[in-house]
Amino acid sequence: MDMRDIYYIGCYGGDTLKHRSVENCNLAGTMKMRYIVGLLKKMGYRVIVLSLTTDLVAGFHPMEELIIDEQEIHIHIPYFLIRIAGKSRGQKTAVFFLKNYLKRKLSNNSIVISYHSLLYGDMLTKLHRNIRFRWIPQIEEIYCLSRGELQNPRFLKKEERMFTEGDGFLFVNDLLPYKYANGKNYAVSYGNYHIYPGQPVINKKNINLVYTGIINTDRGAFLLLDSMKYLPLNYHLNVLGFGTENNIRQFMTKLEELNSIFGERRIAFYGTKTGDEYSQFLLQNQIGISLMDETEAISLNAFPSKIMTYLGHSLYVVSSKTKSISASKVADILYFCDNKPKSVADAILSVPLETNYLAKQKLEELEEIFIEEFRKVLES
Repeated sequence: MDMRDIYYIGCYGGDTLKHRSVENCNLAGTMKMRYIVGLLKKMGYRVIVLSLTTDLVAGFHPMEELIIDEQEIHIHIPYFLIRIAGKSRGQKTAVFFLKNYLKRKLSNNSIVISYHSLLYGDMLTKLHRNIRFRWIPQIEEIYCLSRGELQNPRFLKKEERMFTEGDGFLFVNDLLPYKYANGKNYAVSYGNYHIYPGQPVINKKNINLVYTGIINTDRGAFLLLDSMKYLPLNYHLNVLGFGTENNIRQFMTKLEELNSIFGERRIAFYGTKTGDEYSQFLLQNQIGISLMDETEAISLNAFPSKIMTYLGHSLYVVSSKTKSISASKVADILYFCDNKPKSVADAILSVPLETNYLAKQKLEELEEIFIEEFRKVLES
């Protein structure tokens, strides 16, 4: 059977390779890309994933190709990495090699999906103008709105130019299309709609909360620690996360202080987990927590993928009242809180301690909607 190729560009990790280590790179982005790849294969396409993930080992790293099956190929773009004053520089060389690869492979009949990145956005825009391939930017986040060090009007305009010429779009929430779709077809995917086997075990004598993701002061992990003071002793918090050495050290210090006050180990940190180990870990909990900054710039342009992962494991979800989330199609099955410790605790206490049957039904409905929208984006 003849299959049409789709090139899918992003910092895809998770592969075991000979010349670089990318098993634990960009976990959230990789999970989202993996889900999109699976859908494209179901729709009859062959997907060529072009990954720009790099590790910290200096030197030249050649191209590596993995043939997953007849519909999926992973190509890890070559790069040359040098270390200067303790800092690694290598991804820009990967962009150079990616550009040359695309110039050889693409024609005006090609389809390219690109996971939005400041690294290669300019390059793709210029290449698209020359070759006129069908380009579908996947916008998961506007970095110059969500990251403090990049919040500059000049940087924002430059970032927006990196994707606005797309021929169709994938957006992460329902608000971004109002500003960026420009009358073109688009599809909205909040995250991975996959439904995982198994159900959390409900034990009202020991209620397990879970937080996964980055550990820093503006993404909710520290706020969640403070909320534990307002919860009964049968509520326990399990944390999977990553962050800077300083943030992790501060988090662990506060965690140990609270456990000492409680007189027992009510809060536990487990580092990071992936794959089946990650999935089995989530199923040991009943309530997933997603807390994020509610400022307008961030709330309009993001959607935490962890919410969909929690729902996919039939967890109840407590979330901040972020605009992109409260305006989403999953809002009716979430439990919202203000970003204050007592409000977070109150929302957690309002969750019914029973099996969450609504989550599976909602994800099935949303996936059907997304596939229909996605097909129009690809074929129009």
